[in-house]
Amino acid sequence: MRSQISAGFPARPRGGVTLLELLLAVAALTLLVTVALPWAGRAMTGLRAARAADTVADALTEARRLAMVDRRIVRVLVDETGASLDVEGGDIRRLPPGVRLSGPPAGEDGLGRIVFYPDGSSDGGQLVVATADIAWALSVEPRDGRIRRVYAGRS
Repeated sequence: MRSQISAGFPARPRGGVTLLELLLAVAALTLLVTVALPWAGRAMTGLRAARAADTVADALTEARRLAMVDRRIVRVLVDETGASLDVEGGDIRRLPPGVRLSGPPAGEDGLGRIVFYPDGSSDGGQLVVATADIAWALSVEPRDGRIRRVYAGRS
């Protein structure tokens, strides 16, 4: 009588799972890994790009602050090949591996420059921070030296 009620499915083992339940769980896990891992990888790349853009914005802000507080000209040296920024009289900031940096045209020494003046103004410039997936553009306004960070989309 019990086998007629279960309609051809074997009875559930005590304290265990049936083969059908195990196969469904494996299929669900496979689907989850197939969809979630690529999405998580893109999310991490996007987060890395955003944090690198924050690092660049912090360096530019520090340079502007130093120029105004110390009443002197402060240069930010942009090294595209080393993906780093050197604030004269401040810190050197290196971007993480996998992040590209492009900036003002390089001089003879291979470094780009953004200059901040004691009144807070700047000679202006634009930097782009990018990973394989995401890019951020940072611009320095010449008139007042303000730094603007804008999402530049997929790279």
